[in-house]
Amino acid sequence: NSMLWVEVEVADPPAMEDLTLQLAPPAYTGYPPYVAEKHLRVLKGTTLSATGSTNRPLKSLVLHRDGHAPVAAGIDGDGLEFHLPGANAPAPRLETSGDYWFALADREGLTAETPHWEFNVVADSPPSVMIEQPSASLFVTPEAVVPIRVAAKDNLAVRKITLTYQLAQQTDSHELHGELVLFEGSPTPQPPENGKSSPLDNPGDYRAAERRWSIQSLGLRPGAQLLLRAAAEDYQPVVAESPPVRLSIITIEELEGRIAAQQNLILAELRRALEIQQRSRSLVVELGIRIDQTRHVTRAEVDHMQAAELLQRQLERELTGPNESVASYIHALLTDLDNNRVDNPELQQRMQGLLASLDRLQREELPPIRHVLISAVKSAQASSPTDSPTENPTENPTENPTENPTDSPTDSPTDHGRLADPHVVKSLTAAHDGQQRVIDTLAALLKDLSRWDDYRRFYREMAQLAREQEDLAQRTSDAGRQTMGRNPRDLPPEELATLRTLGAAQLDLAQRLDRLTVDMELAVGQLEASNPLAADTVRLAVEEVRRLAMSDLMRTGSENVSQNRIGQATMNQHRIGEAFQQVLDVLANRREHELERLAERLQQAESDLADLARRQTQLKDDLREAARTKDAEELDPAELQRRLEALAREQSDLAAAADRTARRLGYLEAQAAAETTARAGDAMAEASKAARP
Repeated sequence: NSMLWVEVEVADPPAMEDLTLQLAPPAYTGYPPYVAEKHLRVLKGTTLSATGSTNRPLKSLVLHRDGHAPVAAGIDGDGLEFHLPGANAPAPRLETSGDYWFALADREGLTAETPHWEFNVVADSPPSVMIEQPSASLFVTPEAVVPIRVAAKDNLAVRKITLTYQLAQQTDSHELHGELVLFEGSPTPQPPENGKSSPLDNPGDYRAAERRWSIQSLGLRPGAQLLLRAAAEDYQPVVAESPPVRLSIITIEELEGRIAAQQNLILAELRRALEIQQRSRSLVVELGIRIDQTRHVTRAEVDHMQAAELLQRQLERELTGPNESVASYIHALLTDLDNNRVDNPELQQRMQGLLASLDRLQREELPPIRHVLISAVKSAQASSPTDSPTENPTENPTENPTENPTDSPTDSPTDHGRLADPHVVKSLTAAHDGQQRVIDTLAALLKDLSRWDDYRRFYREMAQLAREQEDLAQRTSDAGRQTMGRNPRDLPPEELATLRTLGAAQLDLAQRLDRLTVDMELAVGQLEASNPLAADTVRLAVEEVRRLAMSDLMRTGSENVSQNRIGQATMNQHRIGEAFQQVLDVLANRREHELERLAERLQQAESDLADLARRQTQLKDDLREAARTKDAEELDPAELQRRLEALAREQSDLAAAADRTARRLGYLEAQAAAETTARAGDAMAEASKAARP
């Protein structure tokens, strides 16, 4: 028996002939849809759409993804083309990574699957933000201008950078907070400008926002602490915050104390740098002598040569390194002066001059010294025995290269070294010459700064008295509004006590000024030999205190306040304030940079010179008249002697006035006029002696 033949038709399974994948990044990125390859790497939230064709008419086509429900595609009329998603269906959103594939079923009931492809979903990272300036807690006065620099980065785009501030200790009675907008981008994301189709190919967006922020309007008081936080926002939007930075509000007196400490630190570090250079030079000198005399190089001498080179590199870090160097301390000091609006051109000029000197050393002197020392080490290593323990001149030959660096190099009994390359001695000589120039420069800088360091204490103490005097004047004015014009006997006990307290405070300031003046007079003698310029500045300040009769004015002011003579007390205190400023100007030895103020002072000096000339002419006439009287013997001898003595005193006073004017012209750098006036003063002094009978 046999069955009938059955005809079998072999058909190809359904298969894709073409597949185009299109990815639409999230709207917040600003990126348009783009065509992608089958293996996908996409930003989280990207939607997927696809179009394509098959070899057979389809009944259905379904997208499968790991961990997601299937998504059916739409089939066109002839069944050979499809589109995903289907009609009225949302495009599938890619949220997690996995595999994807398509399942096909044709109209004959045949089914097939495409290969599995991978899609990798990358989450959008939040922005990062940091306060770069101030980089750490900052101490400022209530009137300071704080430099702000905030850096933010996002893998796509930074939309906004803000700085928020608030009191560290908020209270019901004093609550303070606010926000500064440092940067704000467009309201909507912008299309990419880098030509990249995928947001994951974006190199990222970096923004640095800067501002000089005046905190004066916040009305902060010394002792308050302000917390600063920066925030960066991207277009998702996701907001990131920086760690806080603290602003501590201090008084002017506290600021001056900090500035004085910074100045002391700069001087101490300069002295330390000079000592390092001197130690390195001592090593170089001793090595040069030994090698020049013996013509040999030993292992110990190579080690000491390396120690000298390491000391030289340490010196460069001490002077101009980015952190904890003399240059960094100077920059910090200048920043404090600028931030807190401290008007001290003398200090700024000195610090900027010091920076310029350090910069010159770093550019012209220090690198050549280091290079010739390295060259000497290499040449010495080539000359020394081959079992020398160290081959690299940049490596530390010992735990501490500065420990006992000046000990004489000693050799073992069997280590007599090898013949030295002449280049070693030549390099050591060049290093020594350069080191000596550095030593001379550092010593000159220290000498110049020490003059200013010797008398700046007097400036600080005088400035403190001036501030207390200003505060006392304000308190006197406030009290006088209630008591002016009334008899002290008619005042209530509380108001009378206030006046007496103010009078006692004024008397105390006078006594403190007297003690400070005595200290300054004693310092003049001590400074005369070692620092004559500083001694001269202090002497001139003492003379100014005496000439302006500041102590007498303050004592008179004390009595006026106590007796409720407010009008007279106010006038006295105004004069005292002006006198303090004149003394401070002498101590600061300021050179005015504003042409207008300089012109005003020169005009005043010109007026003083004219007055001196007029008085000199009058005095000459008086002396001639006295001579004629003497010749005529019209007066009795006693009267004539009295007149001559009076004229001599006037001549002496005129000489002193000429001397003061000459000094004032010297401050204004009118040297020619100052010298001429000084010579005139000397001539007047001689004439005064001659006029005495």
